[in-house]
Amino acid sequence: MSPRAGRVSSFDRVAHGRPPGLGDGPSGAHAVSAWPDVAFLAVIVLVSCTPYVGGLGLYSDDWAFMSTLHDAGGSFPRLFGAILPMEMSTRPVQAVLLAALYAVFGNDPLGWHVTNAFVLTATVVLFHLSLRAIGFARLPALLIPLVFGLLPHYSTDRVWIAAFQANAALLLYFASLGADLQFLRRADARRWLWKGLGSAALVASALAYEVTAPLLLLNVVVLGGLGSFERARRATPRLGPTLAGIVSNVVLLAATIGYKLSTTIRADISGGYIHRVLRIVREAVPVHFGDYGVELPARVVQILSGGPAPWVVAVAALIGLATGIWLLVRDREGAETAIRRVDWRAITGLGAILFVAGYGVTLMTWEIGFHATGANNRTAIVAAIGVAFVFVGVLGWIARSLPSARTGRRAIAVLAGMLAAVVALITGSVADHWADAAREQEAVIAAIHERFPDVPAGTTLLLDGLCPYVGPAPVFATGWDVTGMLQLTYDKRDVRGDVIKPNSEATPEGLRTTLFDDVINVYPYGSDLYAYHVASNDVYPLPDEETARRYLEGFSTMARPACPRYSDGDGIAIF
Repeated sequence: MSPRAGRVSSFDRVAHGRPPGLGDGPSGAHAVSAWPDVAFLAVIVLVSCTPYVGGLGLYSDDWAFMSTLHDAGGSFPRLFGAILPMEMSTRPVQAVLLAALYAVFGNDPLGWHVTNAFVLTATVVLFHLSLRAIGFARLPALLIPLVFGLLPHYSTDRVWIAAFQANAALLLYFASLGADLQFLRRADARRWLWKGLGSAALVASALAYEVTAPLLLLNVVVLGGLGSFERARRATPRLGPTLAGIVSNVVLLAATIGYKLSTTIRADISGGYIHRVLRIVREAVPVHFGDYGVELPARVVQILSGGPAPWVVAVAALIGLATGIWLLVRDREGAETAIRRVDWRAITGLGAILFVAGYGVTLMTWEIGFHATGANNRTAIVAAIGVAFVFVGVLGWIARSLPSARTGRRAIAVLAGMLAAVVALITGSVADHWADAAREQEAVIAAIHERFPDVPAGTTLLLDGLCPYVGPAPVFATGWDVTGMLQLTYDKRDVRGDVIKPNSEATPEGLRTTLFDDVINVYPYGSDLYAYHVASNDVYPLPDEETARRYLEGFSTMARPACPRYSDGDGIAIF
């Protein structure tokens, strides 16, 4: 009899719904199908998007993208060729995504946002299946993707079209991981087909968004570790194919990173790496484990006391209740086994490693920001995987410390349900600000169109008398969003626009606006330069410096709305 006879590999166990627990080996398996959990995760993530997805619109860069794509029109190659030069040569997969979605949905944002919700859902599902294929017990393999799929830590990736590539990159990452796991599992010729698919997904993930590069590097560790495990369980060692898979991943990832470094102007690998790592500890940890960690109860009180959207609260409560019930009634014996046999401290420690790795891109650039709700949290999507590991590890450790496994199972069901409800409430509340901003945009656009049924070619319209942000969500805050909006509204490429803010000033060269302290636009005076005060519906020609100065220091200042304090890019801090 072959040494393998009568024994079942971890991959075969997963195929039959019997994954081992992390650290407890094959004997810790409990027969249970994976597919009900897949359906549960898919439903939960999709339901979590329902309070806000229908109200989302276009924001900031989205307007410029849409204007460019609208002007290009025609076939997918034309759309791709038009959007690629918009600083996307280093992320060509993002250009593919934008061109493809525009070819299907045009300027209507609903289809874009619904598609993104399904991409996020598919990512969570593949995350779950990958953990099971690696050998995680069902309980952590269910809870970690569930928590990740609801976290507000990367909320911008859920609502901003310009950040959709983050979700696509992570989906491609898990597709790459899953294909590599199939490559290890199989012994026939089809294994190389899986390897080819995994390699393609690896390259596409890195070319979509560079934040997944550290995870792709961790795949090498997974391949090596599981490859050794599989060889130990087979009659004939197969080091060659495993080594080939590892080498191909390293070579492809190195080539992809090299390409990105050669095509971006934002890279900086000049040194200071210790300082960069310390920056993660100093700036990222307080956001992810402070604002959205130990202060989660304070966030809930703040939201509930501020009059949240009823649908957001109802959906969050439903998610929490469904999570608790699902954990209580399904796979009781397996859950109780996992409470005792899973090494929850190891899961927490792995989460800390993944969190730091999630910000590994900071080793290549300084242009990474950390924010709880603003646009800068779009880069946190990979680090949020580590956060989910840590949160679930802590819950499991608490449950394991209780007197019995049955009590622990009940405790983790209650705690996980509460955590799911809390993070879903916060995520929905943050996203609701973006829906509010879209409604504000509609009002502004309607006012502009009513005041200006048409505009002459070459017109520059500077908006004044509006608040640029609703919470973290931009209404109109930059030159490129106002310009894109005007070009789409009037179907003219030769109109421009911007927003007059307190830091705008009249200079001899023209009226100057500033963004991020370094993005400066100067609009020359003349018969085609106007300030439109949205609140009063008044129009002011700006033919010369003196007129512009009087307007800025007089009416603009006196009629300025009482906007909450905001910062460029991240908007108004709501927590």
